[in-house]
Amino acid sequence: MKSSGEFERITVEELIADDSFVQWVKCPDNALEAYWKSVGEQTDGNRRAISEAKILVELLDIRTDAPPKHAKERVLERINKQLTEHQPVRRRLWDSPILKIAAGILCIVAIGIWIYRANPDFRSADQSDYQQYVERDLKGMLYLNDGRSLAIADLADGVIAEYDDAIVRKGSGNRLIYEWKGQRVGNLRIDSLRSPARAVWELELPDGSIAWLNARSTLRFTGGGFSRERRVVIDGEAYFAVAHDAGKPFVVETGAVQTTVLGTQFVVSYYDREQLGITLLEGAVNVKHADGNGVAIAPGEQARYSGQGTTPEVSKVDIDRVATWRKGFFSFSDDSIMDVMNVLSRWYGVKVSYEGPKPEQGISGTVPYGGTLEEVLAILTDTGLDARFIVEDGAVIVKKQ
Repeated sequence: MKSSGEFERITVEELIADDSFVQWVKCPDNALEAYWKSVGEQTDGNRRAISEAKILVELLDIRTDAPPKHAKERVLERINKQLTEHQPVRRRLWDSPILKIAAGILCIVAIGIWIYRANPDFRSADQSDYQQYVERDLKGMLYLNDGRSLAIADLADGVIAEYDDAIVRKGSGNRLIYEWKGQRVGNLRIDSLRSPARAVWELELPDGSIAWLNARSTLRFTGGGFSRERRVVIDGEAYFAVAHDAGKPFVVETGAVQTTVLGTQFVVSYYDREQLGITLLEGAVNVKHADGNGVAIAPGEQARYSGQGTTPEVSKVDIDRVATWRKGFFSFSDDSIMDVMNVLSRWYGVKVSYEGPKPEQGISGTVPYGGTLEEVLAILTDTGLDARFIVEDGAVIVKKQ
């Protein structure tokens, strides 16, 4: 592994090809956390590249196997050909040369990941890589430690996987249940659940704890039994109802922060890597940054980390509003247009851009999930919001009236 000082400028491609980077994302420890944090602090470009690459690793479940010889060259040729031939009819969102370059880089990285992956489920003669990605993002995916990847929406209710002494069942209403029948402890088996856009998934862990994943969230967890502690890693947002076990703490990892409980209910929101919120509904939790001190929070309180801060701000919040997404509602309370559009972007899987000054009014209200994006935007407009929305090509453009 290079000295962290050797990375003056690092790219997303270099990061996803670096075994130590992939190991840090999939199995973080303090040494790797400190190393890659140091790399990211050297330049803003490094920080952005690390953030993008980390999301791609988690989203697409990269393996550390070496890529086939000349694979990168074939990927670049393919992307260049696609970018040259593709002429969209209407795509005002992508008129900026910078956005075109960024889109090309992300396409190269994503297709490279698909080609490098050993699992044959990720290769198809009938569908483009992009089509496979979109379909999986809408269906949700379960990635098993043995290399299998299951599009869970396509599977019938009942047993969908078995390994060692673990059984995975799909229940009705977007529900997965893990059952552990063995006497051995399966700590080395790490599975991942990626919830799709426009859906909330419920996951029952082997210890009886339940996690509800908001749209476009990923939870990594031990598929077998737990030993001295119960540990999961979340990217996105999840509501946890933890089964009480005084002898085995339940630990939720989000970047450099650990939330430790014995049995309680709380919400973790970690969509934006510069913002982390832990909200306690009942019981007690302790939150601790790797470089800071532990902080205990009480029911009705939220601990929020911002930027590079190692000590959270703790404040009282409306816990009913924090968890309304689990009941099928968007809930806003004097939120900015950017905060509201970030929520809609994640739920509907669309990009959002702004033309001109942004509307300044605060937005409040509750909207059910059942509506289309256009219907929700119409509701926002009917509230008197000084904004106009243009929906095209899987994107939303926001203009002030």
